[in-house]
Amino acid sequence: MPTYDFHCSSCGKDFSTILSIAARGEDAIVCPACGSKNVEQQFTSVSVKTGKKTW
Repeated sequence: MPTYDFHCSSCGKDFSTILSIAARGEDAIVCPACGSKNVEQQFTSVSVKTGKKTW
């Protein structure tokens, strides 16, 4: 499951959470520090690891 980064506009805390894609579509993300639903997703870089292919 993907990890999503969020920022709480109410208390200013940044936090990460692991959510399924279906759960991300629901509006159920709350700040773990203050319980506010006033959170914004932060877009961060993604690291992808692939196998070495020999042609």
